[in-house]
Amino acid sequence: MTPSTAPAPNTAVTTSVTRRIPHGSKHEFLTWTERGIALAQRYPGFLGGGWLRSPTVPDHYHIVYRFRSHHDFDRWLTSGDRRSWAEGAPHTATDTTTTRLTGVEGWFDHRPAHAPVPRW
Repeated sequence: MTPSTAPAPNTAVTTSVTRRIPHGSKHEFLTWTERGIALAQRYPGFLGGGWLRSPTVPDHYHIVYRFRSHHDFDRWLTSGDRRSWAEGAPHTATDTTTTRLTGVEGWFDHRPAHAPVPRW
């Protein structure tokens, strides 16, 4: 990003991570995910988070975090709490996509015009 296109440091940021979860690993994965969200809630600027199951790919889950600013998000991202939590990730979960957005525009950029809107 060039300085003229870089988001303002006080712009809210949403991060979505898509993970593939093999059959039979859902409970372990969701328990770990909920622990991570509970940790993130303790950090300044955390606005919310959660997980969604893909409506089209049953073994894909989307984990979403939202922070008030890039600074707040980076503080969480580089924290020892997050590092310790991430090291305990279920070995069966595989990251497939990570997206960092500053507005709602990116949520719809990659969808073909004829595709239905997801139910979630």
